[in-house]
Amino acid sequence: GLSVPTLRAVAMASAGAVALLGGRPAAGWNALAGAALFILSVDPGALFDASFGLSFLAVTGILLWRPRGRIVGRLVGCTLGASLATAPLLVHLGLPLPALGIVANLLLVPWFTGVVVPIGLLVAALALVAPDGAALLSPFAHFSADAGVRVAELLASPDLLPASATPAPVAVVVASGFALRVGLRGEVGLGWGIGLLAGVLGLVAGITARRPPAPPGVEILFLDVGQGDATLGRNAGSTWLFDAGPRFGASDAGRRVVLPALRAEGVGRLDVFVLTHPDRDHLGGALAVLERSRVGEIWVPATMIDDPSFQSVRESAAMRRVPLRIVASGYEAPFGGWRARVLWPPPGFRPRSRNDGGLVVRFEGPGGCAVLPADASVAVERELLPELGPCTVLKLGHHGSETSSGPRWLGQLDPDIAVASASRSRVRQFPSRAVRERLRARDATLYETSRFGAVRVWFTDLTVVVPYRTDAVADSPVR
Repeated sequence: GLSVPTLRAVAMASAGAVALLGGRPAAGWNALAGAALFILSVDPGALFDASFGLSFLAVTGILLWRPRGRIVGRLVGCTLGASLATAPLLVHLGLPLPALGIVANLLLVPWFTGVVVPIGLLVAALALVAPDGAALLSPFAHFSADAGVRVAELLASPDLLPASATPAPVAVVVASGFALRVGLRGEVGLGWGIGLLAGVLGLVAGITARRPPAPPGVEILFLDVGQGDATLGRNAGSTWLFDAGPRFGASDAGRRVVLPALRAEGVGRLDVFVLTHPDRDHLGGALAVLERSRVGEIWVPATMIDDPSFQSVRESAAMRRVPLRIVASGYEAPFGGWRARVLWPPPGFRPRSRNDGGLVVRFEGPGGCAVLPADASVAVERELLPELGPCTVLKLGHHGSETSSGPRWLGQLDPDIAVASASRSRVRQFPSRAVRERLRARDATLYETSRFGAVRVWFTDLTVVVPYRTDAVADSPVR
């Protein structure tokens, strides 16, 4: 599948081959940097893949450690270098540092290097010239790989660090270890440089440890994913993500926008990942987010479980043991000092369209409330009118399409702030002219991700705040 580690290995091997054929010494650092530039020029979004960081950090650690001696000594050195270099990122990703990791590598690296990879390459080569031979060898390739995986599972061991560990202190220990190794080799300048890095990381760790707790209140961040939806809700005790933006061909908003935003916001775990319905402008980026984030549970409507578009996400969730929770109207859950209540769909409901089967959720608590209606149409809005009261913030249904946000819906909710998550389009304008007029009639302030980028709304006990942007002006003043 040409994954990032595969591309990195191919690029470095190619550079080494060119050096050998040209009678020149192979420069490991140049090969590593060239591989990084090659991958990022093809796919800049790879920078935010966990596989990119782990692969390049592992090789960086091996190059810094520079293993010496015979086969066993080199193997131990490679293991120590790669394990140390990847440790901070593993802690950041919430992955364990197994106590028997070095023992597992001493057994498994030779097996995969000397058995699994050669057989796999031979099968791949035979498939091009002698398919029958490849078919005969293929079971051996599967057996060798499966045997390696089973040994890895048998060597599972407790985590060296507590669950509350943070990356910065681990990075201090790692940098100090490399500084000692380099210094003992006599490379004093490089050793001092790495030691200085350890000091900086120690300072960062100290500042991070004294960081004040998150302020009280609720924050909702409407991400700019183009023509799609991705909304991050959080407070001091909980973080939720609603949808993950679109994926069309090679453009995946989950990798391109949502994951970088989670990193920038310091979100290490999603307590709840809500997937409102299986349209690809909402579900498209979900697989990337699920594969690269810690997720507590996933909420879906019943109609989504058997939808073909959801199956890859469902399989990934099962592999990662992330529970799926099927929710319907009436279901409630705490959200810090607030409550999250599912308004739609009712149990057993069979929608005529995907949009009308999507989850509609209302958050409410001290300081206000917010309604996230996914792509619900006017027909769904009419069904919900009897149980709705005024609400401070409304995300416009279906990106502000004229099929949603009807006059009675807006009149019942009477929002102060409306947010439209949509792209700039010359063919069709979102929000529609009709919806804009309805909002102006209600004196509601409209914020559009296509004009403002991500829209951040803070709820406090006293007021609701939308940070002011000087390069874009909302459609009407806030009340």
